[in-house]
Amino acid sequence: MREFYLLNRNGVKFDLMSSKGFFHAPDGLGLQNTQTFLRTGNFYKNVESYEAQKSVTGEMVFKSYKDYKAFADFIALGPLKLVYKPMDTEYTLDCSLASLGKTEISHENNRLICPITFAGESKWYILRESIIAHPFGSDAKRYDYKYNYVYYNGKSGIVEGINNSPYESPCILHLQGYLLNPAWTLTVNNEQIASGQVIGEIFDGNQLIVNSRDDSLEIAEYTEQNVFLRNMYQYAVFEKQNFIYVPSGSFRITITDDSLSPVTAYLQMVEEYDTV
Repeated sequence: MREFYLLNRNGVKFDLMSSKGFFHAPDGLGLQNTQTFLRTGNFYKNVESYEAQKSVTGEMVFKSYKDYKAFADFIALGPLKLVYKPMDTEYTLDCSLASLGKTEISHENNRLICPITFAGESKWYILRESIIAHPFGSDAKRYDYKYNYVYYNGKSGIVEGINNSPYESPCILHLQGYLLNPAWTLTVNNEQIASGQVIGEIFDGNQLIVNSRDDSLEIAEYTEQNVFLRNMYQYAVFEKQNFIYVPSGSFRITITDDSLSPVTAYLQMVEEYDTV
């Protein structure tokens, strides 16, 4: 059975399949393009075509005005994430509320039937985490943490994975531990696609985050608890691409560092989809 739920900016979840508020008759989950045509006589030439902004519509069904008010208070804490699970996989759409109507309780079904529209701010996507970084050689030490960390000392490390999306996917690279002039290289079929480097130090207990998502582009130092410390973009080597976009299929990211301290690396990859 398909499932929907919402997350607000505080990370609080609202189950859209519950009696407190049921999301009925969803629409806008498929494909829609915005096109520009040039007319020449009786012919029309498509001169521009791109995916239209997502707009997911439906009806929210409430038992009471109290439930309606609770839902309205929840979605006021935007931006929102709409999560859709048609089968076994969850897909997320960054969105905001475009409209939420309000009706009176119907005498026929004793419910409020309220039209709702979510304005999409992204494609549908899957956030893949915990792609393992490992060194050349056999001196890696594995630790059973939330992410499958593998430590390496002063050697090249490798992050390997597969992008299942048909599109090039942005990603978020995390490099932890004491770092001195960390560098990263993306290769596909042994061909270098992109590379980046920061000249400077990331102190022990902190992490360098390289985020290539269009809506949150950054190179910055954070604590391990993801608290922002400082912008590191000005220390990037501008002759390099720095921001990594992973093509569809298999890939490898090689990480190097001039220090001899233990380093941890993992990747969050944003697989994007037009429709789910």
